[in-house]
Amino acid sequence: MKSIRYGIFAVLTAVSICSLTACSATDVFDDLVEDTVEGSQNAGGDSTRVIKNIDTTLTKPEFKNDLNGSVPLVVGDTFNIDGTATSTDGGIISYQWYKNNVNSNGGGTPIKDATAAIYTVEAVEEGSVFYYVVATNNHGENYNSAASGTFEVIAHKAGKWISDEYGKKYMDEDGNFIVNFWINIDGDTYHFDENGYATVGWYPVGNVLYYFDEEGRILRNGTTPDGFQTNEEGILIGDVMPSGVPGIVDPASEAAIVAEQAAENIGQ
Repeated sequence: MKSIRYGIFAVLTAVSICSLTACSATDVFDDLVEDTVEGSQNAGGDSTRVIKNIDTTLTKPEFKNDLNGSVPLVVGDTFNIDGTATSTDGGIISYQWYKNNVNSNGGGTPIKDATAAIYTVEAVEEGSVFYYVVATNNHGENYNSAASGTFEVIAHKAGKWISDEYGKKYMDEDGNFIVNFWINIDGDTYHFDENGYATVGWYPVGNVLYYFDEEGRILRNGTTPDGFQTNEEGILIGDVMPSGVPGIVDPASEAAIVAEQAAENIGQ
C-alpha cells in the first residue's frame, strides 16, 4: 500500500503567524462602507437602506485572539473559528465573515449569514481556504471596523480507519495512509507517526507534551492514566514530567549536541 507524506502540521498552540496583505483601513473597508446597511421595514413594507458612516475617532474592535495558523480537516468535518472582538467605548460589535483563496484579509468573498462571533467551517471539498472576519464597532449611524488575521482550513479526502496488532491507521479514499501529520477527524485531533500509526500516550513537541488516549484522540481538559492533567489543547499542565517519558530537549541544545558528536566522529 502506498503512503503519502503530507508534512508535519504545526499544532494550534505553536502555529506560524499568517502573512497578511498590507492595506489601509480605507482600502479594506471601501466596499463595506457602501454595502453595510441596517435592515428595517417602513410602513409600506419596503426595505430601507441606511448608509453608515466610518468614524475613525471611534475605537477599533479588539480581537480576543487574533486569527492565525491553520487546521487540517477531512472532508465532511467541521471546525469552530472564534473571532470574538470587544469595544472599549461602549459600541455594539457586529461581525461579517469572509473566505479567500489567497492568504489575505482583504478582497475576500462575504459568507452569507455568517454574522456571529464564532463561525463553524465545514470542509466540503479537498483544498485550502482562508477565513477572516471584519468586526464593526457601531455607534448609531457611525462605525469603525477592524479585520482579523487569516485562518487557513485545509481539507483532505475522507477515508477509513484500519487497525492491526500495532495500532490504528487512517487511509484516504485513494488508498494513501496519513503519515507524520496532525489532523482533525470527526471533531477529534490525531497525530500520525512516520509509519502512519495514530500516536497513543505522551508526545513531545518543542518544549511541551501532548497526551493522546488509547484511541489516538488528543486528551483535552482531562486526566491521564498516570494521573497528570492536560489543558484544553491537550498539553501537560505543570512542570513535573511523567515517569518514563523522555525529557524535552531544547532545539538549540540538541543542535549543539549533534554538532559536537559530528565533530568527534570526524576526528576519529
